[in-house]
Amino acid sequence: MMKRLSLVLLFLFAFSFVALCQSQLTVDKTPRQTSFNGYSKVITSLSQVPKNIKDSAEVALVSFLGDFSSKTRFENGQIVDLEAYHKFKANDNPGLFIPKYELIFVLRDPSIGIRSYPIELRLNEFGKLLKLNWPKKGYTNKSKFPPLDTVRNAVLNRAKKLNFNRSNYEIAFNYDFEAQKFYWTFLFLISKKNNVKRYNLLTINWANLNDIRQSEQSTVTVY
Repeated sequence: MMKRLSLVLLFLFAFSFVALCQSQLTVDKTPRQTSFNGYSKVITSLSQVPKNIKDSAEVALVSFLGDFSSKTRFENGQIVDLEAYHKFKANDNPGLFIPKYELIFVLRDPSIGIRSYPIELRLNEFGKLLKLNWPKKGYTNKSKFPPLDTVRNAVLNRAKKLNFNRSNYEIAFNYDFEAQKFYWTFLFLISKKNNVKRYNLLTINWANLNDIRQSEQSTVTVY
């Protein structure tokens, strides 16, 4: 059976590009759990965690998501056996921020183009928030998100000025943890030869349409 592996080489790219490409300007991401090598218990209800953990998660959602918090639903989560996991990873330096609890909620708000966006909360055993894939300031209501048609027009207008090939392009959505911002990346094909494709990229900050970055990317598909 032939196994396909895609290797992506990035040039002049300002942040880690990990999102899968798509054809539509819609946030539609599948919830995925972190692998803890079998040293965790999967949960399907918040009733399976202590009350202080549930309360901490709810406080975080309301504080950081604001109006969007009412549009989230708990999907699943994990309770990590920290002692066993750290023993397993003793020689690998697993890091200081391995959570006791990983809780995944799904945000759905079609009115701004979010069909499905997993909100991933990592908390320690005391309920302290360790990691969240949502900005911690200023993203509490729809006013922060320009309409997606406006986003597309801003990118295509820039692409036109740069004489990019606009007849066929791909789109990717990504959250930048360091910058705490959401980005849309448009990939415009430059050339295709055998298994190598070259693209011009325009990456735009969803909350600030004047923040557009230009870069290039090559992809090599190995069969």
